[in-house]
Amino acid sequence: MISLKQLIKVSSFPEEFKNEVLGEIDELPQEKISDLSKTCWFFISADYENKLRFELQKMTAEMTKGEKNYTQEDFDKVEEELFNELTQKLEATDTDAKIEEVKKQLEEHSVIQNPVSSDNSTDNNSSNSN
Repeated sequence: MISLKQLIKVSSFPEEFKNEVLGEIDELPQEKISDLSKTCWFFISADYENKLRFELQKMTAEMTKGEKNYTQEDFDKVEEELFNELTQKLEATDTDAKIEEVKKQLEEHSVIQNPVSSDNSTDNNSSNSN
């Protein structure tokens, strides 16, 4: 499991806040630890998705302008590199379980709605029954 200390260090909180929380971390109640962990994952996921979106849009713009040609493998490689960078920051590269935890948490705290799944959920009447 990835510790709250690791999450706080990687998340985009201001340094002053990080230092304050890290100084009090051993005294925090479990509920506060859980809330902080969820908040950290939200920020980490948003940051990861923003970086990924930026890189993919940059590549698409270069293709549109005729400056470069990319394959699907190139796009996949960017995503893989950003994910590997994140797992290294979280010190989560030592076990498959930690890598899977990062994937799961990114999915659970995603700020990007998948347009395909959103469309399917509104078109599927059985999923909207009460």
